[in-house]
Amino acid sequence: MDQEFYFEETNPKKVKAVIITILVVGLLLCGVFLYIRNLYTLNVKKEVVFEAGTKISYDVTDYINNKIVDKDDYTLLFSSVTMEDDILNKVGTYTFKVKYKNITRSGKIKVVDTTAPVVEVQELTVGEGEEFETSEFITKCEDYSLPCDVTYEKKSDENNYKKEGSYTFKIVIRDNQNNKATKEVNLTVKKGFNLTNTKESDLTIDHTDPEFSDWNDKMVLKFSKGYDPNEIDDTDEYGEFLEISGDDLHKYIDPLYENNAIVEKQLIDVYNKYGLLIGFAIRIKLDNGLYLYLENN
Repeated sequence: MDQEFYFEETNPKKVKAVIITILVVGLLLCGVFLYIRNLYTLNVKKEVVFEAGTKISYDVTDYINNKIVDKDDYTLLFSSVTMEDDILNKVGTYTFKVKYKNITRSGKIKVVDTTAPVVEVQELTVGEGEEFETSEFITKCEDYSLPCDVTYEKKSDENNYKKEGSYTFKIVIRDNQNNKATKEVNLTVKKGFNLTNTKESDLTIDHTDPEFSDWNDKMVLKFSKGYDPNEIDDTDEYGEFLEISGDDLHKYIDPLYENNAIVEKQLIDVYNKYGLLIGFAIRIKLDNGLYLYLENN
């Protein structure tokens, strides 16, 4: 005997409701899963950006995406990051690490420089037709992306030095990240004047390298003119200094200390305000702890 079969017609609205319900439940379950994962799994940010010159953050929340139950469970590691006294002082990309219990994850710290250089300028006087560098207008250029490159804002100002007179114009100072500052400067061009001779004849002490607060202006060798530090190696004065520094230094100190051993020697470059070398100093330390500066009488 043949059996009769029939199909119950499905209600489309019911099917749609079931599908929607399943999707909503699925989304809720995914949300709960992601929440729990964020709460209990270490999720480190791929990249954290800092401006050069700012302090690095030691707040772990700046480096991870997951929720934190107890900050004491986390340790930040910055062994590869270049900084000084917590100041990020060099543009670049570095690796940081976050340790959570027995898990360690890495991310990147990107140090950027978007700040224009801090610049101070001075007036400049040159001889008629005397060429000079635009950087000679600059007395200070502080930036985390050195060197500072100095150019004329208007190319037409490049030839001002060729004719006697007074000129006011603008220069542009850029760092190597192309951040720029613009400064107005004054140039005086005089007949019979020579900036190079003025610089070389200035034997007034301006600064030393390295600097010592107890220095008494004593020099073991004083020059008769200033020299470009990049050219000093080829001068007779430098040869003389090498002879002095390699000699028995006791002859340049008070005979009172002739029996004391010299346990430390520091060579010091002495400059005028134009950055030219005008002499050398030597700082020594005796075995009794006394520091002295040598003098060649």
